[in-house]
Amino acid sequence: MSAGRLAWCWAWAVVSFALHNAEEWLGDLPAWSVAQPALPWSVPVESSAAFGLAVAMLTVAVALAGVVAVVTRASWSAETLSCFAIVLLINVVSHVALSLATWSLMPGVLTGVALLLPAALVILRVLPRVRLNLPTTLWTAAAAVAATLGALWVAGAIAGAG
Repeated sequence: MSAGRLAWCWAWAVVSFALHNAEEWLGDLPAWSVAQPALPWSVPVESSAAFGLAVAMLTVAVALAGVVAVVTRASWSAETLSCFAIVLLINVVSHVALSLATWSLMPGVLTGVALLLPAALVILRVLPRVRLNLPTTLWTAAAAVAATLGALWVAGAIAGAG
């Protein structure tokens, strides 16, 4: 795969992810989750500001990974992007499922379907085949959950200290 095509894929993924995170923040995902009696849990931060900080940290982390991957032409770039595309697909499925389960639009569902879904599907289609097996996928999902919970924890701690 050409370096230009890989850079384009990274850019599409990062921009889609950033816009999706902005929709979640502007739609006040923490308040939405608290307002859903059908859900046995809510987002583990109470303020929109803390949630915004958490999604900003995640967006910057993904953007930095993309920049490093593209600038250094890292050997791990395509496989990492494929794993991230799977995370994006899981995110889309969760937004659609929770929107259906609650009969309400979960913040992030619109950009999930309109941006993340096509980006992830195209990225997985155009990248060379990589070793995406069950263990890789499970570790990717676990890393995504850990990164998200970690960002929420740090943002909550910062917001609580302020």
